[in-house]
Amino acid sequence: MIGGLHGKILDINLSDKKVETLELPDEYGYKYIGGRGIGVKLLLDNLWTGDAFAPENPLIFMTGPVVGLDLGGTGRHATFTKSPASGFLGEAYSGGFFGTELKRSGFDGIMIKGISDTPVYLSIIEGKPVLNDATNLWGKGVFDTTDYLLNKHGEGKVSCIGQGGENLVRFASIMNDWTRANGRTGSGAVMGSKKLKAIYCKGHTKLEPKNPDAFKEAKKHYIKTLITPEHKNFGKFGTPGGIEGLHEMGILPTKNWQAGQFEGKTKISGETLYDTLLEKRNTCTSCPVRCKREVETVVLGEKIIPKEAGVQDLINNDKMLFFIKNS
Repeated sequence: MIGGLHGKILDINLSDKKVETLELPDEYGYKYIGGRGIGVKLLLDNLWTGDAFAPENPLIFMTGPVVGLDLGGTGRHATFTKSPASGFLGEAYSGGFFGTELKRSGFDGIMIKGISDTPVYLSIIEGKPVLNDATNLWGKGVFDTTDYLLNKHGEGKVSCIGQGGENLVRFASIMNDWTRANGRTGSGAVMGSKKLKAIYCKGHTKLEPKNPDAFKEAKKHYIKTLITPEHKNFGKFGTPGGIEGLHEMGILPTKNWQAGQFEGKTKISGETLYDTLLEKRNTCTSCPVRCKREVETVVLGEKIIPKEAGVQDLINNDKMLFFIKNS
C-alpha cells in the first residue's frame, strides 16, 4: 500500500451488527489512487442493482492518501452509494475535519451494508469501532445530534443525518462539523434507510508519507499556491466572490439555469456580503485559505434575515428571497 494509507477499512453489516476490518490489496493504492478511486472501486465490487434503500446497497465513507498529513486543501472525505435520486452512482464530497479524524482513527474508510432493526450510531475511538443505541437521537436535528455525541464522548468529530435522511428524502445530505455537507445524490437518505444516525470519530494515529523528505519539499512548493493573491481573495470573499465574473460569462444558475445572468448580482456578490453579513471565516484541516463563511442571522417569522439589518433591500428571484443589509 502506498504511503499515507492504512490499507484497511471498516466493513460493517448493520443487519447482524457485525463489525470487521477489511484489508485492502496493495494494488488499490496504486491503481485506484485517491479516496474517489478506491471508493468507486469498492462500490463497483459490491454493486447492487436493486432499490437504493435495500440492505444490499453499500454506503461507503472514504478518504485519500494525503488526508491527515497536515496539508492545506486535503481536509476532505467522500461518500459513495447507489443514489436514490438518480438510481446511478452517487458520490458526494465534503470538507471540514471529519475526514481527517476518520483517518486518524486508524481506517481509510468505512463500508456499511444491511439495515439495523433499531437506530444506531457508530463510534470509532482510538481504533476501536462500536455500534451504539441511537434511539434517543432519532428525530433530532444535526446540531442537537452533534452536540450530544461531543458531550458524551468528548473532543472528536461527528458525521450525521437529520430528519431529512431519517425520512428518506431522496436528496438528503450527510452533515459533519455541524455545517459541512456530503450534499449530493441523496447519501443521507441511504444512511437513514440503514437506521444509522451518526458516526463519531476520535483518534491520534500518526500518518507518514512513504518518502517524508520528498513530501516535505513538495509541500513547501504547494503551500505557496495557497497564499497567492487569488487564493487570498477567495478566502476573503468565498465562492460568492466569483458572482460578478460568472455573470459576465453568462453562466450563473439563475432560476435553475433558465438564465445565465442575474440582475441583482452586485447585491449578493462576495464583496457585498463581506461588508454586510460576514461575522468570521472558518476553514478545513490545515488549510490557510479560510474560505468558509460564517454569518449571523436571526429568525423573524418564517424568514431568516441578518441580525440588526436595519432597512432591508429585498431581491425576489422567483421565490428565492435575499435580504441584504444596507450599509
